[in-house]
Amino acid sequence: MFDEFSARITLHLAHLAHSLGKSTEALARYTVASTLSEAGGFVDVAAVLGRAELLIGLFANPPAPSIHLIGENGARQTLPTDMKYEGLLIFGSRAVRLTKGMGGTLEAAGKVIQAAISAEILRAKWGFVCILSVFCSFPPGRT
Repeated sequence: MFDEFSARITLHLAHLAHSLGKSTEALARYTVASTLSEAGGFVDVAAVLGRAELLIGLFANPPAPSIHLIGENGARQTLPTDMKYEGLLIFGSRAVRLTKGMGGTLEAAGKVIQAAISAEILRAKWGFVCILSVFCSFPPGRT
């Protein structure tokens, strides 16, 4: 019975970590939930969506110069700041692709992610992040 519910329990733990702001833990648990679940099933798609949403949030509000991820094979990897844009497109595109035809909440969440990762919005956001990082690097009074 545990095998049947372990993916769903892990997904709930990922949602909890996500809501508490524990990004690294949430990303790891979303990955585990996706791995334990049936491919293309509700839990798998919900885990991929959660991971994509978390990456969008980290992209919008970077906590550090790099983001640590747990790869598909369980290996720890670091996503440098300049790679966040490409990583976000990869994870977001997969999430949108998985939600097609799912209906209900999952498909609606996929539409939100699709809008959030549209090229125009991301390019504009990335430009502002780069501009702000340049201005924030100046000493006080030198801007």
